[in-house]
This record gives sequence, C-alpha cells and structure tokens, in this order.
Amino acid sequence: MREAWLDRLKGLLIITVVIGHILPGPYNTLENWPSYIYLFHMPAFFMISGYLIKEKKQGFFTSVLAKAKRTLLPYVIYLLLIAGTQVVWAFVKNPKFYFAKKNLKLFFYGGQDLNAFHCGALWFLSCSFFVFLFFYLIEKCLPFKWLKYVAFILLWIISHVQSMFFIEGTGPSFLLWDVAFIGCVYLAMGYYWKKYIFDKRVVIASILVLTAFFIVRISGISEYINGFAIELWSHTYRYPILDLLIPISGFVILANLMKLIPEGTCSNLLSDIGKYTLPIMAIHQIILFLLRNAKIEQPLILWAAGVIVPYFIGKLIIQKVKILRNSML
Repeated sequence: MREAWLDRLKGLLIITVVIGHILPGPYNTLENWPSYIYLFHMPAFFMISGYLIKEKKQGFFTSVLAKAKRTLLPYVIYLLLIAGTQVVWAFVKNPKFYFAKKNLKLFFYGGQDLNAFHCGALWFLSCSFFVFLFFYLIEKCLPFKWLKYVAFILLWIISHVQSMFFIEGTGPSFLLWDVAFIGCVYLAMGYYWKKYIFDKRVVIASILVLTAFFIVRISGISEYINGFAIELWSHTYRYPILDLLIPISGFVILANLMKLIPEGTCSNLLSDIGKYTLPIMAIHQIILFLLRNAKIEQPLILWAAGVIVPYFIGKLIIQKVKILRNSML
C-alpha cells in the first residue's frame, strides 16, 4: 500500500529542488533563505529510497539489475531527450565549432558536466545507481550486521576525507559515482532506522537538535555551524557530525509533519506532485533556461513553471508511454 506521507514529502522536496535552482547562493548562510533547503533536501531523497527498500531474498546481481532499470534507464531516456536534442541541434548549426568545444565529452561524462545541457539534476539518477550498488555490496555480500555497520562507517569517513581534498572546478567524477559514498550512508539511514522515524522520543530529540542548531547559528557564535550546508553534487559535505545529525533530524520532522497533514486539496496536490518527482527533477532546468532566455526572471513565475510544466509532461505524456513509464519514481 502506497504511503501518502511519502508522496507529500517527495512533492515538498522536489519543490525545494526547483527553488534551489532559481534563487542565488551562497547556501551556507541563513541570511539567504534558500540555505535552509541545503540543510536537508538531497540527503532526504536518499533516505526515502532507503525507507522504501523491502527485505527481499534476491541475490546481489538481481537486485543491482532491478535498480539499474529504475535509475540508469530513465537517466539515458532523459539524457537523450534533453541533452541529445541539444547535441544534434548544435552539430547541425556548426559541426566543426561544436566538436572543437568537445561538448560530446560532457554529454557522455555526465555528472556536473550536464549543466552545460541544462539538465544537471540528472546527476541524481546516475549517482543513485552507484548508491544502490554500494548498498547491495554491503548488505548482501557481508555476512554479519556489525560488519555492515563498520562498512557504512568507513564509507562515511571516506566521503568526508575525499571532500576535504576536493577542489570545486577541478572537474567532476564520471557520473558522480564518488558522491555515492555519502549517498549510500544516507540510504542506509532510511533503511535501518525506518522503524524509529515516528517514535515520539526520536521526534523530540530531532526537534531539540534542530532548535539548538538554529539558536547557535543565528547567534553567530560558531564559525563551524555558520558554514554548514550540504551540496552533494559539488562534494560540499565537510561537517561529519552535522552532516549526520541535521539531515536525519530534518527528515524525521518533515516525515511526521507530512503524516499529520489531513486529506484535502493542498495535501492531495502535494502528493500528486510527489508521484512525478523524477520528470520534474529531470526537466525543470531546461524549462528554467528557456524562460530565462526569453528574459523572464521573476522567481515566482520560474518556480511555478519549473514545477507545473514538467508535472504535466509527466502526467499527460510520460505516464502514457510504456517505455517512458519506468522513468517515474
């Protein structure tokens, strides 16, 4: 049975993704209100994926193939539809200039490079495949639970050590496979802690953690806390303790709030948007680009179009085409 609060939460999160791509940074200061988004939103997507994993006695390769179908297939579909169209158009206009710019490398390399084609959010799909790959390697190939926990702790350490030495602008990793180190841990949080998400003690603890965080940050007494933000695609996760406490606390609070929302027009709309998370994530950046190219810069218009247009494309087209239906979350 589909849990309504999950769709509502996904709807809320994808709206924040669009907002985050409209409003300018920096995202590590509470003076800029989009920075609130970068405390939780992408880790929450991975936690939802972990929450949704069912305990099945499938083998490693069967599980990986199933997730490849759910992540890499839509990745390729949207890549061809969005970036592929731009590749063909640029080639027709000026083949020599196009190949001299080596944009085809960007097309195949993926990850951050897809920003050149206004579909950079597709990094989430390719990264998700590696997240599940690492998760199933640990979950299905290690014999003891304590050994699995050790493996996840090692991934957490590796991800933060790597982030310390990552210099933004030096070039992305292929399909952002390395972001899967920390993504895998967030996925594991959703999977192993799912039974605690609605525990009253956990909810109270989460509220206390976020309250203390905001009090310290607003007071400005800690440079460590003042600089905190999580941008997974740019390897901005350099706060090992906060990267754990803040996203999980935010996820617990949002999950409980979404569960408390009564049925009604607004909640049903939010839930319906959540069912089309992937089309919105994949398509919204090209919509924003086209609007900005038409000199439309009003944030409210950009936000509404960035959510509504891909939503209707998903509902009226993608949902009705069999080969595209797998590109739904």
